[in-house]
Amino acid sequence: MLGCDEVFLKVSEIWDIEEEDREKIKSFCQSAAAQMNERIKPGADTSDIRILTAAAAVALHDYFCVKNVSDSDFDSFKAGDVTVSKSSENTSKAVSELKRNALTAAAPLLDDTEFLFKTI
Repeated sequence: MLGCDEVFLKVSEIWDIEEEDREKIKSFCQSAAAQMNERIKPGADTSDIRILTAAAAVALHDYFCVKNVSDSDFDSFKAGDVTVSKSSENTSKAVSELKRNALTAAAPLLDDTEFLFKTI
């Protein structure tokens, strides 16, 4: 079974986390570990790196979703001819892609949570 510390270490390998964000992201690591533990298929190798990577990607994704919503810093400012702007769009795209790829790689080891119903 995955633990919070294990997921946090993997998150730290994947992403450079600022010191002030370390404690905040640990709660997301705990949640992601619990999610992955619930989804692991019976008989799957729980030590497979794909499961740990998927949990880390989920934790990062969830953390950045909340961070982007609650980030109250400026978006841009202009001084004369110079404009400085900050965009979280690239980070959001990168983290979303990381999550998608990690979950796709781990899919053979996890129960499917998606459901599609088509008419017969």
